[in-house]
Amino acid sequence: MIRGYEEDNIKYLNKAISYCEQNARAYLIRGKLNETRNNNKLAENDYSAAVEYDPKLAEIYQQRALFFRRVNRKEEFESDLSTYMKLKHRMNRPTPELVDNEV
Repeated sequence: MIRGYEEDNIKYLNKAISYCEQNARAYLIRGKLNETRNNNKLAENDYSAAVEYDPKLAEIYQQRALFFRRVNRKEEFESDLSTYMKLKHRMNRPTPELVDNEV
């Protein structure tokens, strides 16, 4: 993202989403842009769409938790932070396939 070009970036993300509605990362990035522009409702909608399309992507929960903290929504912040920590913990554990193949 290039600072100062938020409107252009949002247009490109809208286009990306129109080609692939299930692009969770595009929603995540657009949510960040909307948040920086204080479009909180749009940001929340984008973060929630990102979660819907990729519920195992820890980064989404991290970003949405930070958003909820900024807008003073403690319960949602704690919930998303907890989910983020659980997903990050799972990502850092070796998979059974890797453990079985180690000698």
